[in-house]
Amino acid sequence: MPTAEGKKWYKPTLLKMMKRKRYIGIREHKRAEYPAVWDAILTVEQFRGRGKI
Repeated sequence: MPTAEGKKWYKPTLLKMMKRKRYIGIREHKRAEYPAVWDAILTVEQFRGRGKI
């Protein structure tokens, strides 16, 4: 599956994306964390690599 721009995915890009806490419903701003206004799409266990996606 290509990116939204129709390009190839690269491992460093995917690894960087998967480290973003926004997927577990946490918003980060200037090194501070806040509850996000959106729903999490991963559980904390999934995010940390302990659960199945």
